[in-house]
Amino acid sequence: MADAKQMQTDGQEERTGASEETILERVRLEWKHYIYEFFIVALGISVPFLLDRYNQSLQERQIEQQYYANLRQELAEDLEDLQGNRDYNAHYLSMYEYGSLIILENERNLADTLGRIVYNIRYYSDFHRNSNLYETLVQSGELPLIQNQEVLGRLQNLEEAYTYLNRMEGDHFKVIMDLAAPNLVDRLQIRPFKVMDEEWLFGYKCHNLLLIFISLCEEKEDIYASAERQILELQDILLKELE
Repeated sequence: MADAKQMQTDGQEERTGASEETILERVRLEWKHYIYEFFIVALGISVPFLLDRYNQSLQERQIEQQYYANLRQELAEDLEDLQGNRDYNAHYLSMYEYGSLIILENERNLADTLGRIVYNIRYYSDFHRNSNLYETLVQSGELPLIQNQEVLGRLQNLEEAYTYLNRMEGDHFKVIMDLAAPNLVDRLQIRPFKVMDEEWLFGYKCHNLLLIFISLCEEKEDIYASAERQILELQDILLKELE
């Protein structure tokens, strides 16, 4: 009798244990189902968002690269103009240095040559870039799209060089009008060309005038060289961005 009761008790415990295992298994399955549904919903929300972000990033990169391509073209045009003005400036610098040498050597037989050199001080190189590359970028609203900070920094430095060069060219023109023009009218006959005051031409005042123009041209040469170097370096950086 006691054995029968014990067996009945053991059977009940086994059924209870089996029932608990079934419940736990059902709970695990339900949780797996909930987690699966959660990931499906999360994925459904995330994928369109990620695709949208990817498309936006791709579009922004295309805009950035298009700006780099346009900027590189503008810089190529600037470089061509700059080099032309640099050559022009170097030509007259060499001429003024020759005129200074004629005066120092007091070569009176070259009075006509010296007179024409002095007459040519009315010419000057004028790069004079009107637009501002960096300010144009700021005003366009595309500045935040430019990720390469070195491009922005170099662009600002180049703009400073342009501004300095434009100021120097303005000073050059002012010196021509204020100092050179009155003497050209008073000391030289323009047509037919003839030196009317040879003593002034070989004197210290004329020599000083040539030295002023030599100084102006030398300073402009330094700025031209610096700006040209900056353009070439910036073009190399832009080319790497476009590769």
